[in-house]
Amino acid sequence: MSTACTSSTPHPAGAPAAKPGAAGVGDRLFPSLGNGGYDVAHYSLTMDYVLETNHLKGTAVITARATQDLSRFNLDFAGLKVRSATVNGTDARFARKKNELTLTPTKAIKDGETFKAGITYDGTPRMIEDADGAVEGWIETDDGSAALGQPTGSMAWFPGNHHPSDKATYDMTVTVPKDEDGDPYDVIGNGELTKEVDKGDRVTRHWRSKEPMASYLANVTVGYFEITQGRTDDGLPVYLAVDPDETESAEGVADLAPEVTDWASKRFGPYPFSSTGAIVDHLPDSVTRPSSASSGPGPRSTVTRMPIPSGSSRCARGNQERTCPRSSTPGSSTRRSPQRSDTRLPVLTAHTVLRPGARPMRDSAGAGGQGNQGPSRRLFSVPQAA
Repeated sequence: MSTACTSSTPHPAGAPAAKPGAAGVGDRLFPSLGNGGYDVAHYSLTMDYVLETNHLKGTAVITARATQDLSRFNLDFAGLKVRSATVNGTDARFARKKNELTLTPTKAIKDGETFKAGITYDGTPRMIEDADGAVEGWIETDDGSAALGQPTGSMAWFPGNHHPSDKATYDMTVTVPKDEDGDPYDVIGNGELTKEVDKGDRVTRHWRSKEPMASYLANVTVGYFEITQGRTDDGLPVYLAVDPDETESAEGVADLAPEVTDWASKRFGPYPFSSTGAIVDHLPDSVTRPSSASSGPGPRSTVTRMPIPSGSSRCARGNQERTCPRSSTPGSSTRRSPQRSDTRLPVLTAHTVLRPGARPMRDSAGAGGQGNQGPSRRLFSVPQAA
C-alpha cells in the first residue's frame, strides 16, 4: 500500500510556485536512486542497536541545501518503520512508496536555503540481494552484523540521498549493550572516534567523518575483532579488523591494504581520506549464494574509514573462550577484543568482496578469491582508493 502526497504550500504572489523534488537523479543503471531538488551537506546519525534481537532504533538529522524551490522532497529508505519526521524543527507530513520516503514541510523551502530534516525510525534492518546474487544492506554475520552500502545498501539502515553524486560529512553516535560478562562490544564507524561513554550496561561511541563521502561508503560495525594498526609508505594510518576465526585466512591483508592504497594513489591522485584499512569477517552458513553462481558474484566495494576504539583482551565465540591470535605484522600494534554471537563489520576505505566459498586473500586467486564453491563463509575488505 502506498500513500500519495500533495502540497498546498503557499508562495508569495508573483514568485514561482515551489515544486516537488525529483524522485531519482536519472541514473540509467539506478533510475530511482538519489533525489533531486537538494544537496546534502551532513548526516548526523544516532543509533541504538540491540545485537541479540537485531533491532535498530535511529534518528537521522540531515542538513541540506535546496537547489530549487521545494514543496516536498524525497529520501531513499528501505524497510524500517518511520515514526516521525520534521523539517526545520516543525512536524512534516511523510509518506512512503517502495523505497521512497517523501517529506512535505509545512512551509516551502526556498532555492538556496539550508534546511534540516529529522527522521526517527526503528525495526529490523534488512539484507538486500541484487540480481547477480550479491548482498548488501544490513547483513547479519554468525557473530553480529555488517552494514555494506554499494551500490544501494545504505538505504537499509538510514534515510538519505543515496546516489554517490551527493557526498556529505558524517557524525555517527552508536549505543550498544555490553555482553553478559560486562565486556564492551567494539563499535567502529567512519572517520575518527571522538567520544566514548560507558553507561554501565551500555556503551556509546561517537564517530566523525570530516571528509565528504558518498553514502554507500557509510559504515558502522558492532562486535569483536582483532584490530591491527600500521601505516602506508606515505604515512597514512592503516586499520585492520579481523574476526579471530579468520586470522589465518587474512594473513595477506596487512601487506595488501597499504600496497593497494599506495598503488591507487600514485595512479589516480592523492587519497581523499585520513585513513585506510580493511575488515575480514566470518559469515554464517545461512548467508548463501545461488548454486548457479559457481564462481561468485562480481566484487562489491564499500569505501569507509575505520579508526579504532579501545577494548578488552579476551576472545570468545558463543560459550567457548580462547586466546585471541596476535598479529605478527612487523611495526604494527594490535588490540585484541572479545568475540560473541553478534558483531558488525566496519569497512575503511575498502573494497569489500563477498563471494561463495571465498579463498583466503593470500591465494593466487587474488582479492576475495575465485575458487571453491559452497556457502559464503568470509567477508573480505580490500582497501582501494575512493
